Amino acid sequence: MRIALFTETFLPKIDGIVTRLRHTVDHLQRNGDQVLVFSPDGGLREHKGAKIHGVKGIPLPLYPELKLAIPTPKVGKALEKFKPDLIHVVNPAVLGVGGIYYAKTMNIPLVASYHTHLPQYLQHYGLGSLEGVLWELLKLAHNQARLNLCTSTAMVEALESHDIERVDLWQRGVDTEMFQPHLASKQMRSRLSGGNPDKPLLLYVGRVFGRETN
Repeated sequence: MRIALFTETFLPKIDGIVTRLRHTVDHLQRNGDQVLVFSPDGGLREHKGAKIHGVKGIPLPLYPELKLAIPTPKVGKALEKFKPDLIHVVNPAVLGVGGIYYAKTMNIPLVASYHTHLPQYLQHYGLGSLEGVLWELLKLAHNQARLNLCTSTAMVEALESHDIERVDLWQRGVDTEMFQPHLASKQMRSRLSGGNPDKPLLLYVGRVFGRETN
């Protein structure tokens, strides 16, 4: 199968979305599928056999780590040459909307995935009044897809409660190549547990939002 992946974020950026997409691309390529990635230009042209089509972008004002990449006619020409069997748009915002457009105009099956709970970000940045508008835009984009994948049951419920259709859970997994029993370190466990390696050890890795107060 030939899959065109439209994502608003990809390598060399590192975050949870990129990690999931990277593993997905790796798995597809190993299984003999071909992937073409459309993403904001990060200087990379290939990843594990998958070609990367970088699109020039501008930093998002409230989140400069992300770039808004506007699809150009070159994107359409690259798609015509690649002849995908499926288009997958990830968190469609600007570049992803281009993927939706080409899926419709070229009559290519469309899958979308929802990773970042954007309405919650509006609350964080003090723009909660725009939440209703954002949900309408999300519904308009996602309801174009034959399948909408979410990364948690909470997100599945949130999308369904806002009339987004054909929603399903994209199950998580464990990288069994990176995480293997023989790689366990007694010394590291002792260090992390304060010298009590037999006691339960809880490790959290993630993003914590904070709000400055004066």
